[in-house]
Amino acid sequence: MARSSSQHASSKSVHSNEEIEEVDESYLAALAVERNTKAFFDKYDRNELQELVAATYCSWLQTSEEIRLPVEFPNGLINQMNDFSHSNIVILAPVEPNAPLDYKEVHQILKELVIGIFSLNQIPSIHFQANYDCSTTCLLPPAYYDSRVGQLLINVDYTMKTLWHGVCVPKEKRKRYAEWWRANVDLENNGIPQARKYTVTDFLAAGLTDVSTDPDFEGIYSDDVNTDPTYEPNSCLEKQLFMEYADSFLLQIILHNTYVKQHENIFVYETAYTLNNAIQLTDDKFDPVIYQKLQQRLGLQQKVVLNYLERKEEIQQNMAYLKLIAFLVPLLLGLKKKRKVPELSRFLPA
Repeated sequence: MARSSSQHASSKSVHSNEEIEEVDESYLAALAVERNTKAFFDKYDRNELQELVAATYCSWLQTSEEIRLPVEFPNGLINQMNDFSHSNIVILAPVEPNAPLDYKEVHQILKELVIGIFSLNQIPSIHFQANYDCSTTCLLPPAYYDSRVGQLLINVDYTMKTLWHGVCVPKEKRKRYAEWWRANVDLENNGIPQARKYTVTDFLAAGLTDVSTDPDFEGIYSDDVNTDPTYEPNSCLEKQLFMEYADSFLLQIILHNTYVKQHENIFVYETAYTLNNAIQLTDDKFDPVIYQKLQQRLGLQQKVVLNYLERKEEIQQNMAYLKLIAFLVPLLLGLKKKRKVPELSRFLPA
């Protein structure tokens, strides 16, 4: 009897130790979540937090059960993903010979997308907003402030605009250049900035650089991409017409999946991108003849940008990651719709 009691007491002790270990692990996990959450929100100021919350609750990414207006997800991977019982996903990405994907970088991107999509209902995008002083502000969804995903978008978009305009400001000089511009621009009583009094030398001294001096872009504007012998893009009249409407042009990169195949928890994909332009004119200023001429010139500029966009190794690498993001976004939206949440603790630390 004494022996039996001893074994029973020993068994109780083992169970008690296991319960204590489980409690400790749960407590440590809760502390880790609290610490990570605090670190995430600490990078936002008060106004940014308000914008973050507003974007979270006013997004089309929420399911139709969460909002009053009916919302339908676009066709494709989001709506047509087949359910599977596996606890993991295998993604077979296209091989980019000159831009291999770094495993740690992929995990960082995945973590940011999971937080942005599952917790904050925001997908990555970028656009520029014009300011009163003729400068522009780069706008990202708040979920991707100070993130690797946001940096990739900024790098590629800045390079595209650099090739389009023919000038750039090196990264290390951009902040100082913006401060110089705001400090020196003069506004008339009607709010129109008077920056035309500055010479090219002033801008060069502030950090502006001609992209054709970059070895990677050598001869960029010497290539003849015009195949229409009746069109003279460099004539004075064509240049004057283009500059008259310069503030109404839009150039943007759109990434899209050209092929997606699923077998249970295994996914294969192919992604491409296109460069689109738009001319933003009101009806009272729209002229079909002028519109056609502007489109013809913009088409030539698109060719130049496409031909040279990935000449730099860094941008080629960035585009490889953006192609991956273009696949991961609908994949994660599909998982969210099926209530499958990726486990963040399984990702590599930043």
